[in-house]
Amino acid sequence: ALKTAVAHCSPAVNDSTTPTTSRRRNGDDHEKASTTTTTHFPEELLHHDHYNGITLHLDQLNNSSDNNSNDSIPESLLDPATFEAQLKAALAEWKAQGKKGIWIHCPVEHAALVPIATRLGFDFHMVHNKQTLVLSQWLPTDTTNKLPLGPTH
Repeated sequence: ALKTAVAHCSPAVNDSTTPTTSRRRNGDDHEKASTTTTTHFPEELLHHDHYNGITLHLDQLNNSSDNNSNDSIPESLLDPATFEAQLKAALAEWKAQGKKGIWIHCPVEHAALVPIATRLGFDFHMVHNKQTLVLSQWLPTDTTNKLPLGPTH
């Protein structure tokens, strides 16, 4: 089984299209700078792993009944047309950046977004706690898919 280590990026949301620089640690605990221009989804929803992958956590989107909701995440992300446009643009950018495995954690309350993700090439991977569907996509076209298989029983 593949273990996923999650490195959180800066929680600030960049509303412009100008590149931003963030500091990340590599496996040797030496800091290295990386330039990103991702403005399609708030950084609070993105987790970058050490396999050069990204997880989009739709399970962290605002929930009006949740007192701990993050007010900086726009509700417009739940609009299917907005989500599709942003996901399509993000996938193109991530592919250009050389990202590999892309994951989406989609809770049942946002299930209307699942058909959009599958139309854009995502496959069902597994379900967490009967409430969150995990979808995945391997972006490189020149290498075989290295994502782990989902549960088989």
